Amino acid sequence: MKFLVAAILAACIAATYAVPLVGEWGLRGVCKDKQKVKDMTVDLDIPKYAGVWFEQGHSKSFIFDHNCYCTYANYTQLSDTTIDVANTCSKGGVTRESSTTHGKGMQDDKQHPGCLDIHFPGQPFFAKGVYEVMATDYESYSIVASCTGLGGSIVWVLTREQQIPDSHYEVLVKQVSIHLQYAAKPLM
Repeated sequence: MKFLVAAILAACIAATYAVPLVGEWGLRGVCKDKQKVKDMTVDLDIPKYAGVWFEQGHSKSFIFDHNCYCTYANYTQLSDTTIDVANTCSKGGVTRESSTTHGKGMQDDKQHPGCLDIHFPGQPFFAKGVYEVMATDYESYSIVASCTGLGGSIVWVLTREQQIPDSHYEVLVKQVSIHLQYAAKPLM
């Protein structure tokens, strides 16, 4: 176990210098038409999507993981339409101890299986999160949007690999522009 923790820590430190782990960009206006975004989601196959996804970037409007490093999510299938969501990060720096928050994601909309309602403990029942998978190949990348009920727009770029080359990151940022029809501008 100590070896695994040490290996993850070393990879996080190396990744900090190789690729910005929290590349951010602005996404004003992506969710002006929430139904259009919902209609653009993929036909999500939960068993293929399950597993670990590493965050390579997110929109700056996502404040809940502020000052988080080495962020990743582990999705575990609980039923045909439900997943356990385990979000993990090292708050305050790559050498800090990581913490995990568990929630549940549900495919409540049969017409839009790429749209999941996410709920975490302590969150009011009416304030569920929205997780909209815009593009994925299941094996290497996923582009996820969230058009919140408060009018906010959030996007994440996730990969199966913890570290990716800058060139791969740039291709994924372009994919954000294509799938969300918005010019994403990396700030880092």
